[in-house]
Amino acid sequence: MSVYKRPGSPNYVYDFIWRGQRFRGSTNQTRKYLAEIVEVDMKTELREKGVQALLREAPTLEEFSKRVP
Repeated sequence: MSVYKRPGSPNYVYDFIWRGQRFRGSTNQTRKYLAEIVEVDMKTELREKGVQALLREAPTLEEFSKRVP
């Protein structure tokens, strides 16, 4: 897990890279296990958005057959 406390702050911060993009922000949690849950929720949301984007961008068989000579 990439959850840590910044010096002088009571809250934990998440910091991770997903598909080449860095995500960093406050969890607004003072307990580490709750902060880790926030991070897992963030990663789950990113995965779900990625799957939805793949499903939307997939061409139908008819559209695909028009592209192939």
